[in-house]
Amino acid sequence: GEVVEPDDLMERVYKKAKQIQGKGLIAVSTAKRVMNKGVDLSLDAALELEKQAFCSLFGTGDQDEGMAAFLAKRKAEFKGR
Repeated sequence: GEVVEPDDLMERVYKKAKQIQGKGLIAVSTAKRVMNKGVDLSLDAALELEKQAFCSLFGTGDQDEGMAAFLAKRKAEFKGR
């Protein structure tokens, strides 16, 4: 997280939302699901949930695209698969 002045808050929120928007739909929705479920879990249970979710993302086409884009130093074109 970060601390911003109240007058700068909405600008920072929109900037962060724009960054998230450019990420893969599957990864973002998985992260949201894990955060929502994990908030009421013990630390150990939340970490296990995070680990399982992270591992599940490695079977997706978006993960393949993300890795290929990273290695080619280009912007990823996620398809939500």
